[in-house]
Amino acid sequence: MLSTCQIRGWPRQQKKRRLTEEKQFRDSFNQLLKTQVEFADQYNSDHKIDVQKGEGDEEGLERAGKSDPWFGKEKTR
Repeated sequence: MLSTCQIRGWPRQQKKRRLTEEKQFRDSFNQLLKTQVEFADQYNSDHKIDVQKGEGDEEGLERAGKSDPWFGKEKTR
């Protein structure tokens, strides 16, 4: 993520778009983590897998990838 100092010289529209994209990514990522914690808590208590929560994890990962293309790409070394 970029700090406010790093984008100070950018045109206003570009700043606003970048900050909006960062917020969308942050929100998607936080929702993904929340879903994973709920899934893990449920599994730890019942030792059963809730398929619907697993599908929610996949959807959250997909949303995070859409909001930040870097997050969704496969990495090669």
